[in-house]
Amino acid sequence: MNTETSQDAVSTSPFHPGERAVQSMAGVREEAEKRGQRMLTAELNPPQREFFRQLPFLVSAHTDEHGQPWAGLITGEPGFIAVEEDRNQCAVHWDRASNPTGVAVRAGDTLGLLGIELATRRRNRLNTTVFANEDQQWRMLIDQGYGNCPKYINERPWPADLFAGTYQLQDTEGLSAAAQALAAGTDTFFIATSSGPAQPDQATRASAWGTDVSHRGGEPGFLRTEKDRLVFEDYPGNNMFNTLGNIVQHPFCGLLILDFHGGDILQLAASADLVQAGDERKVELEILTTRHWRAADRPAQEQH
Repeated sequence: MNTETSQDAVSTSPFHPGERAVQSMAGVREEAEKRGQRMLTAELNPPQREFFRQLPFLVSAHTDEHGQPWAGLITGEPGFIAVEEDRNQCAVHWDRASNPTGVAVRAGDTLGLLGIELATRRRNRLNTTVFANEDQQWRMLIDQGYGNCPKYINERPWPADLFAGTYQLQDTEGLSAAAQALAAGTDTFFIATSSGPAQPDQATRASAWGTDVSHRGGEPGFLRTEKDRLVFEDYPGNNMFNTLGNIVQHPFCGLLILDFHGGDILQLAASADLVQAGDERKVELEILTTRHWRAADRPAQEQH
């Protein structure tokens, strides 16, 4: 392939250099490109629009002023997220929604959103750019919207009453003992990543590469502690490697862990390393900050 053709292919790819590097490492670069060209668009079909409209919660991803990604939780009455019929825009209506983890964005920020229906194991992702942050709503342009398969989603109903009410925040440097115990027993977590500052070959598609949030599931213990780090294996998926590609390019991430028994919410800010051993990959996390949101209006015996 000549240089001009190769450069043209890169400029039209929906993937940034970090994603392409991991795809090549895994031997699926061509397959991933074909899938990405087909799936990674700003257009949502009617079933996808309706899916978001009936959700009672969203998982979000944003980066703070230091470039640290955070995964957050937004809950609400079905209909709190609206997806426009005739344009690639969506909105969160705060008169129907709650913000228990204090997700905060400004106009111009990128915001990743994951819609997931745990009872049916259905999920769709939106990567967006906020263009209006108003008192009663956030309005966003959809840069990419696409579905994911139900693999590794542990089926359960959404306990809306459990993740409601007042929360108290406890901030801890590093990984607290309570957070380590909660992480060790979870079968589900969500991970926020970012592609970081725009690279030269991203100039024409920078808005499509911002902040992303993904689901991870497995048997309890799949998120484990090794020495002073949290570690998880990369299970086979859609081979687009959005999360791992972001980590290669910008080695920081944020985890969200929900306590489906006591209603607590755990946010972890981490630096991340992708470790390749043969055909297997794992992610090692050095936890920088723990944000432990404790359900304040529940009797103590209901909390873990």
